[in-house]
Amino acid sequence: MVEKHLDEVFLEKKKEYELLEFLKEKKKYDEKLHEYIRAGSAKIGENEAEFHYEEFFNSLRLAIPDELKPNGIDSFNKVFSSESKDLNIILTCAKSSPKEITLKEYKDGLAEKMIKNFGVPIKWVEEGIKIKDNYKITYVSFLNPVDDIKSYNFIFYLEVNCSTIIINFNCMGDRINDWDSVGKGIMECLEIVNNEREGE
Repeated sequence: MVEKHLDEVFLEKKKEYELLEFLKEKKKYDEKLHEYIRAGSAKIGENEAEFHYEEFFNSLRLAIPDELKPNGIDSFNKVFSSESKDLNIILTCAKSSPKEITLKEYKDGLAEKMIKNFGVPIKWVEEGIKIKDNYKITYVSFLNPVDDIKSYNFIFYLEVNCSTIIINFNCMGDRINDWDSVGKGIMECLEIVNNEREGE
């Protein structure tokens, strides 16, 4: 009986060790993921995913997975989705408000909207601010259920040419395990096209 218990403990520890090693390797790969995306091909899970660049709102270029097909709404809203809709990129361009919205204000507004529209709370995962070509990019990521399926969202936004551009990368269900880092990788590869600050 004791021997059986020790075997179970050993197997449990082995699983924990293998998981930690997997997470370490995934972290190393994720840190370089943007380089692979920029080059046009990245290993996502067990598959190789191809990426291409597209220009949006005369302001920026973004790497889009080839798997996603455009379902554009209008000139200010662009949507790219996989065939089963479990992988999506949504881009929105709106006139910037006179007062800059802080990260806290954005998160509070987003959480309130989720409760109001879907009746579910947000589980925050990550947040931060990065500077690229003198532009400030704010990002947040969170988990939330959608029709009993877990959804992971990575949202980043920036102000370019008096417009606020918001990009929401989201994946659902089983896709999360492999694609959760891709949104950040896409953000890292973002290119500003009409850079008015180049001469500053």
